[in-house]
Amino acid sequence: MLISLPKSVYTTESINRAAYNAAQLGTVRILDSLSTWDVELLPSSPEESQSFLKEFQTNLSDECLREAIRSRTENLRSLILAHAYSNTRIANEDAPA
Repeated sequence: MLISLPKSVYTTESINRAAYNAAQLGTVRILDSLSTWDVELLPSSPEESQSFLKEFQTNLSDECLREAIRSRTENLRSLILAHAYSNTRIANEDAPA
């Protein structure tokens, strides 16, 4: 089963993550084309073909949403981490406790 995904919408990272999460149902091959990722779904058995496709598509949607959230919240996460580390007192090994 072959699916063409536009490169303008999907990253290889999201496709790889979706493939990993659906790995129990089969194998995914990602082929690089000019403007698309041609994704070949190879189910473990013919009976699992439709469930594999559905699982992969669901995982792909999840990963795309995670990427969008990650990029939109990156600055806030960095600010929170910077604030947390700025309030952390690092003990000096030579100083008495």
